[in-house]
Amino acid sequence: MISQMRKIVISFLTLSFFMFIPNYIMAQSTNTLTKNTLVQAKGYQFSLDNASRIKIDLKEPIQYNGTPIVFYVNLEGAKWLDTVNSSVPPTYFTAATFKKINDTKLEVKIGNSLSGGVYYIPLLTELTGGKAEVSVDGAGTKISSMAAVPFAITSEQKAVVSVGDIPAVREEGIVANIKIDELIKGDLVDSSRSENRTIKLTLLHSNYEFENEKPAIQTSGGFSDMITRVYNQNSSTFYEVNPISTSYGRISSNQPNKSILYIYLPEKTDTKSQGKLNITDLKVKAVSKEIRPGKIQIQVTGPNVQESTVTVAEIKDYSVAVINKLNEPASIKVGNKNAISFSIKENVLDSMVVGKTVQVTLDKGYFAARKKAGISDVSIGNIKLNKQDMTKQVSLNGVYRDDFLVGFNFDIPKSIDSSKLNEIEFNDVQVYAPKDAAGNVKLLAHVVGLKEDASAVVAVIKPISSVNMQSIRLKVGLKDQVGGKIIITETDKDMIQEGILELEIEAQEGITFSKEPQVTVISGDIKLGDVRYDGIKPNMLKIDVLRTSKNASSIEIKNFVITTDRMVPDGGYKLSLKGSALALDAALGAIEYDNFMIVGDVQIASTPKTTSRFTMGSEFYYVNGEMRNMDAKAYAESGRTMVPLRYVADAVGITSKDITFSNNAATIRTLQKTIILYPNESAVQVNNEKVMISGQVVTKAGRTYVPIAEIAKLLDVKVTWDADTKTAIFEK
Repeated sequence: MISQMRKIVISFLTLSFFMFIPNYIMAQSTNTLTKNTLVQAKGYQFSLDNASRIKIDLKEPIQYNGTPIVFYVNLEGAKWLDTVNSSVPPTYFTAATFKKINDTKLEVKIGNSLSGGVYYIPLLTELTGGKAEVSVDGAGTKISSMAAVPFAITSEQKAVVSVGDIPAVREEGIVANIKIDELIKGDLVDSSRSENRTIKLTLLHSNYEFENEKPAIQTSGGFSDMITRVYNQNSSTFYEVNPISTSYGRISSNQPNKSILYIYLPEKTDTKSQGKLNITDLKVKAVSKEIRPGKIQIQVTGPNVQESTVTVAEIKDYSVAVINKLNEPASIKVGNKNAISFSIKENVLDSMVVGKTVQVTLDKGYFAARKKAGISDVSIGNIKLNKQDMTKQVSLNGVYRDDFLVGFNFDIPKSIDSSKLNEIEFNDVQVYAPKDAAGNVKLLAHVVGLKEDASAVVAVIKPISSVNMQSIRLKVGLKDQVGGKIIITETDKDMIQEGILELEIEAQEGITFSKEPQVTVISGDIKLGDVRYDGIKPNMLKIDVLRTSKNASSIEIKNFVITTDRMVPDGGYKLSLKGSALALDAALGAIEYDNFMIVGDVQIASTPKTTSRFTMGSEFYYVNGEMRNMDAKAYAESGRTMVPLRYVADAVGITSKDITFSNNAATIRTLQKTIILYPNESAVQVNNEKVMISGQVVTKAGRTYVPIAEIAKLLDVKVTWDADTKTAIFEK
């Protein structure tokens, strides 16, 4: 009995459940908006042409049984227009009538059967402020209810003003593009009153005026169809019809005010989106010769434009710029060549005048490999003026430094255009890197009559390798003396090419090389072949390079076997590094190292180390121009340059035997001082006295890093900082 009663209760509850949710079962439509959220001013009234619509996709037919089906459409932030009762065409919603119940509630009454399909309700509304939202109350019909969704946003903002790139001008010039963008569709043109469609440009600089009354005005967005193309049958050509007109302001009926320019827009009521204007080729000119550097500004006003004062030009002295036309500076190996491309461009109109001379020079490197080369030895792909080839019209003259061709000069051609910013290009110009050069190569341009020269980095000279050398001391009159070691380390992969690596030891009668040294690749994957002394030059060791490296490699050459007779004079003998594997041009010179062999009991004075350079992020440093390799890069910490201690010491002439490490402390010993450094501390000990430094000694990856400027001061070395190249410079 209880079990049967339970079944009855469950059945009753189930039936009751379905009885209480008929609206959800019957709801058969999908409701969406036909447009994204629109932006208009408060008080704006939508028409059938531009209003968003509620799209009701009815999934199954509605059968009319004599009782009308009624549902409601509700608003927030907007109100229904009175015309909604009578102006909606029957094609929008068949068999339906619309009745405005109040400002925010619309009744939709369906008085006949409907087939499944799509029906529309236009949102003929006026925006009252804020976010305008619409919702649907299905009222238990087959029309689904829809939660409130925004269909418009009211805005009081007027059209906004912006400018393009700011140019430099002097006596005259074209100012930056002025852009005016609507935030509200049709705001600039949807008015029958011409004054509401007028934009005023006022030039605020007393020494300048507008030079052209008819600048170019480009249209886009909702104004894209404003300018039309018309076909002229007589000339069989198209021409543009632009309804936008311009004029100067007036001082009197016959005297224009050239500091004011008016722009008159046509009336346009059918814009589909926000309009955009771009005012270009707007020229200004100075009205007197008293020109001072500063800014030129224009005030933009209008009934529907946010009043704005914008900078459109910078008044500058005549000047030019050097522009590297490649994506990045050309890479040149020491002793090799590569092509650069660059241009000289005016920053200000008339900076380059017909007949004036332009001189172009390199701060390092040459335009020809041999000394006293002629201008015909300069390799140039072409020379262009404003993209037009003028190679044959330009006559070059050489500029020399130490008998090497480091630049050229030329006269500005007659075809220069005084109405535009001219650009003279030099493409595919060969630049050569001598043995003693490294780092960025700047190209400098000097135009006669201009106050300042222009420059740009156009290339980077990269040393092929670093060399660590251990000299061999020889005694006279002894056979087969063994010693000496050279480690050649590539600065990057593929720096040493397939070919012959030549090591030439300074020739001296009475010195012979009886056996080849031991040659080994100690790191990397470069592949070597035969090792031999040259048959013609017995003091030249040749090593075949069979394959370039994919990983930077090191070659060790050690245990030279040398015989001396009793007549060999005492002294030091140098080593030269060259060969086709390095591709060193003979005119640019082999890489030389003094005192590889030292004969006799003589003291060889070391080369004074006067200047050393450490560059942030580089694995290399330079001592008197000689590049040396570090196994770790300098880095910045709290505004200080941190460098491994042993390289700082080497840069000022302190050898590794003068640095010891014990109990986590590093000790430096010189003739004048003993300096003890403790990790993670700012206190150091100098000759048993405590001294505070700025920064701390840091132990990192097994190396002791020191703040380079502080340690240099302790070692009585002058240190300066080059912010442009991020380089610390030591001077003893």
